[in-house]
Amino acid sequence: MHRRVLPLPASAALLQAYGGAPGRWQAHVVDPKLAPTQAPQVSCLMPTRARAAMARTAIACWQAQTWEARELVIVEQGGSGELAEWVAGLGDARIRHHRVPEGSMILGEQRNETLRLARGEYVAIWDDDDYSHPLRLQLQMQAALQTGSQACWLARTLTWRAARRQLWTTRVRATENTLVCRADTMPRFPALPRGEDTPVKYALLDQAQAVVLDAPALYVYCLHEHNTWSDGHFSFLYGERSGEWLGRDYDQAMRDIAAWPALRHDARLAAHLAELDARPSAASVWERLGAGKRRFDQWRSGATRLDQAWKNR
Repeated sequence: MHRRVLPLPASAALLQAYGGAPGRWQAHVVDPKLAPTQAPQVSCLMPTRARAAMARTAIACWQAQTWEARELVIVEQGGSGELAEWVAGLGDARIRHHRVPEGSMILGEQRNETLRLARGEYVAIWDDDDYSHPLRLQLQMQAALQTGSQACWLARTLTWRAARRQLWTTRVRATENTLVCRADTMPRFPALPRGEDTPVKYALLDQAQAVVLDAPALYVYCLHEHNTWSDGHFSFLYGERSGEWLGRDYDQAMRDIAAWPALRHDARLAAHLAELDARPSAASVWERLGAGKRRFDQWRSGATRLDQAWKNR
C-alpha cells in the first residue's frame, strides 16, 4: 500500500482525474509531460493567526513549487510581528504579507481579504498548517488547463495525526483546502468561523467546469491541537479512510515526506522523526517479549512442581 501512493508518481506518469461540466462528469487522463501553452499566474491565499512557526513551513512549501508564475498573499490576524519580520527578511517580492488587528475578522472574512488582494488569473487555497508537495501547483494547473476546467481539487490527500502515529489517505472527495480556481469564477466565502470552504466547493461544483485529480501524495493535512475542527470531525474522515500505514510502512512514509525540500527543517517533523528513531527496534521488542515469555514459562514450571509436591505430601 505504501508504494501505491508514496513516493509521488514520476513526472512522466499519467495521472487519473474526473470532472467536466455540472452533471456531465467523465474520466480524464492528465499528462504531466504536456507543457501548457500558457502559464497563468496563481495567487496562493494564506490566512494565518498566531502560529508563525507553522506558517513558515507553509511558506517554504510555496517557495519550493515548480510552477513559476505564482505569488503568495498572506493575511495575518494579530500576531507579534515575528512572521512579518521573517517574510521581510526573505526579500521575495512575490510574497506579500498583510496584517489586520486581532479579532477584526473571522476565518471566512479573512479568506475574502486574501481574495481581494490577489492579482493572479488563478487562486489557490494555501493553508498555513499543512504540507504541499513541490509539484502540487504544477499538476493541479495542468489538470485544470488540460481538461478546460475552471476549478481543480485533489480527490484524496494524506492525513497525518502525529500524536497517534497515524497516516492515511482520505476517502475520495473534492477536498476543500486543495482548491485551485480561476479568480473570475471564484465565489466569495461566507462569513463563518469554520466550514466556510464547503459552500464555495458546492457552488463551484454546481456552476463551473471542474476536475478532481487523484494524487494524494501532493498534500499532507496535518492534525494538531489547534485545528479549526474538533477531533470528532477528523474521526469521521478517518473512519472512511481508503488506506493506512502502520509499523515500518508508517515510518518509511513519514521519512519520504520529511525528504521534501521544504520540510527538511520543519520542527514538527524533526521532533517526530526523533521519536521514531528513539523507539526500540522490532527485533529488540521481540527479544524482550521472548525473554518475558521464558521467565513466565520458568515461573509456571516451578509453580507446577510446587503444586504437585503439595498434592503428594
